[in-house]
Amino acid sequence: MFDLISVGYVSLDKVKIGDREFESCGGAALHSALSASLFAKTGIVSRIGEDFDMSCLAGLADSGIDLGGIKEVAGRSSRFNVSYDSLWSDTYDLVEFGVGETISPDELPPAYFAARMLLINSMHPEVQAGWGSLTRSYGISTAITTNYFFTKHRALGSAVLKLIHGTEFFICNYREAVSLLGQTEYLMNYE
Repeated sequence: MFDLISVGYVSLDKVKIGDREFESCGGAALHSALSASLFAKTGIVSRIGEDFDMSCLAGLADSGIDLGGIKEVAGRSSRFNVSYDSLWSDTYDLVEFGVGETISPDELPPAYFAARMLLINSMHPEVQAGWGSLTRSYGISTAITTNYFFTKHRALGSAVLKLIHGTEFFICNYREAVSLLGQTEYLMNYE
């Protein structure tokens, strides 16, 4: 039995931190699966395009992550260009959901049906809602994450708040929480 299945984007990223820039395999599903694999039997569900660097998947498999839920489909992979400032606040310079935009609950492999938890990573709230319905039908515990990219839009933020009901765990950072609560400024002073 799997302990955790991570669902979401596996992407091709360009990251800028200060003066450093680099390209990397990324996406919330990839990073959360990699972290969880340190202590749990983990699988991943995502869609990648024909342009994806398959060497990224080899690294995941070497970490013991089951890749049975990754599906290669025609089209471009998800791509995110993100810059981080000195306080680690992110700015998305490019967001292309690509083939990852339509990750469907129908793509959950039968081997994952008895997982202890499904982590539904940052995706459009309507897509997350479909996955939440699936987990309840199988009796799988659910955790949902979000991202400031979604919470900063009023309608999407409202949809994220609706998702919280019916999930066992909701994960967000301070910036996302402030956005969901309708705050316009950070309450913390970093000086």
